[in-house]
Amino acid sequence: MTTHAKQRVIPFNLLCKYPFMNACMSWIQEKNVDPIEAFYNHATMMEKIRGIISDALENKEETKALGHADDEGMYMYPWIRIILSFMNMPRLTHKIANLLSKHFSNLLEQENELTVLVVARDQGILAEQVPPDKTIAVNTVSFPFRLPFLDFLNISARFKAQAWKLVNKLLQNGFVYLRKHDLVRMLEENVKLKLIEPSTAVNDDDLKNSFNNDPILKPFFDGLVSVVKERMASSAGASIDNMPVDDSLFPPCISFIIDKNAKGINLTHSERLFLVYFLLTIGKTVDEVLDLFRNQPDYNEKITKYQVEFAAGKHGKQTQYKPHNCVTLESIGICKKDDSRFGSKSCTEPKTPFKNPLTFYRRKMWYKAKRAGETARLQVRDGGDPGDMAVPEEPVEPGTSEFYEEPSTKK
Repeated sequence: MTTHAKQRVIPFNLLCKYPFMNACMSWIQEKNVDPIEAFYNHATMMEKIRGIISDALENKEETKALGHADDEGMYMYPWIRIILSFMNMPRLTHKIANLLSKHFSNLLEQENELTVLVVARDQGILAEQVPPDKTIAVNTVSFPFRLPFLDFLNISARFKAQAWKLVNKLLQNGFVYLRKHDLVRMLEENVKLKLIEPSTAVNDDDLKNSFNNDPILKPFFDGLVSVVKERMASSAGASIDNMPVDDSLFPPCISFIIDKNAKGINLTHSERLFLVYFLLTIGKTVDEVLDLFRNQPDYNEKITKYQVEFAAGKHGKQTQYKPHNCVTLESIGICKKDDSRFGSKSCTEPKTPFKNPLTFYRRKMWYKAKRAGETARLQVRDGGDPGDMAVPEEPVEPGTSEFYEEPSTKK
């Protein structure tokens, strides 16, 4: 069975695998199945939705609860959006949006270029595949897609990272040339934004009445709400690291290194280590860190990915390293508290002295939450003033040779 979208034949198994596609909704509408009936027609849907919510609350980036062997996922995906809208719990919505967008992103990274292009065009990203004789490669990195630069500007506005600025992209003849990974990241962000938006189905009074009066679905929903509230209450305030990372609150030392990297200037060994440890510690993903390093003139995808994953504790002794403290940073020339451009009085004249740049960032995040009126939900891990937060003043210092160990060539 197949369906058509954007004048392309989209295989049925692809719709099952990526239920966020617009073609999936067209397929469902053609079936004309009542939403409540869809629940009853798929016996495992409730349990799988519970699993997805549980994985999201654990901040996972992949879930086994969303299979793609049949059409169940196509019916379950819109129901997830409906349930999130009924719940009206923004924090949970963002967690699920992060989980599912990362989940689909990981799947798309394993697809061939044509499949990624089909999914992208379904989502309104009008990229095109570069003809083989016109493919561009820079430092062995291939750019198999291109997008009109105005389209790129509209999409890239969603991204804060310097790597997404037009000045840092390959632009020729009105087109921005993209790697497969770039297209996947666009799709990931697209999925995330759509999941965060309330479902239009919540305005359907007939659906709400049917749902609220259903002897199975209403208790199921109430049970979900109860579990989510209980689990969030037990974890609220465990750490502000669960808040979205805010690049504008970085300490001077990190801002200096990121600016240097954005200009394509080769970072020193110490700067690379410190940047990786800091970003991973505050919640950046391995992929997000890799995106930054792609600006480096000596960038090597395989080696850099291994090194970043090593720092994240995924290889070797599985130690998760913490960033250097301020004393160490001063001794190796990375401290920029007095820098004319990046320096900050929060460093030179702090109300409460601190010894680690993590404290600088976490204090800024704490005050940001306070201004937003969320202090009660996002308490610091030890309670009280953010200056009292448990920050490792003497982090595990990595062995240089160990961190830069070459990836194993063993199969």
